[in-house]
Amino acid sequence: MVPCPKFTVYESFDQYAGGVISSTSGKAEGGHAVLIVGFGDDDTTGMPYWKIMNSWGDSWGESGYFRFARGINLAGIEDGAVSISIGNGTRKAVPVSSGSQASTAPVPGGWIAIDLNSTSVKESMLAVHAHWTTVKSKYGESAVSVRRAFSQVIAGQHVELHLTVESIEMKALTRKSVQGPGLRASTFEVVHIKQLPADTIFI
Repeated sequence: MVPCPKFTVYESFDQYAGGVISSTSGKAEGGHAVLIVGFGDDDTTGMPYWKIMNSWGDSWGESGYFRFARGINLAGIEDGAVSISIGNGTRKAVPVSSGSQASTAPVPGGWIAIDLNSTSVKESMLAVHAHWTTVKSKYGESAVSVRRAFSQVIAGQHVELHLTVESIEMKALTRKSVQGPGLRASTFEVVHIKQLPADTIFI
């Protein structure tokens, strides 16, 4: 599984020499595609981070790698990531430790809370409304409030939305897969939309 994000590079990134990058400064210089190879928590600060391989040689950063704050979508790194699963083996369901409260997943990978104004959430909501229109749902014209959103990057991107629709609590799962030899990302599609029990409380 190869997560491949693209993020916005700022001037401060050029001077990186080590540690966890937790902020940006200077002028935005454009987009940059990299390869996430792992994650962890910094031994000194406890800050969650992605371990990422850059393409600028071993003399840059931490022997060609850098660590980037995880879970806050810094510079948009978690907003547009995709991944590729190589091989055809069967993977056993494993527990997911995450804010999504999901108990198992078909493939391993953590869920990360994402900004409700992110592109992924907006595109996912477009998919939800398109789905309701296609199935002629009574909710197609309803006002929808997105309460929480989570993202998982596994063989593409999954977004879980916690919604309130006409005082009814729902959970929607959308997916954006990777297609073709050029690894183009598709648009989001709805996997399922479930109505939650009346006593569900979003916190």
